Amino acid sequence: SRTLVVVNGAAVGSPVGLPLSHNSADINGDGTVNLADIPLFAADFASRANPLRSDLMFDGQVNLSDIPRLAMGVGAACQ
Repeated sequence: SRTLVVVNGAAVGSPVGLPLSHNSADINGDGTVNLADIPLFAADFASRANPLRSDLMFDGQVNLSDIPRLAMGVGAACQ
């Protein structure tokens, strides 16, 4: 999928594209933050591999500080 980044009304990018990483509490990518995302978060937490998908605080670690962001997302629809 593609993400359009806009700063002060102008699209940011280049002819070759803009490398961009992002994540959300919808860890499994099914469009909804729900209980199905929790096992994936738990696996990432246990592995200590620092995967981007579960680092919801963007601090380079999957740890307890990410849990409130996951909890706040429960019930949200992602598009």
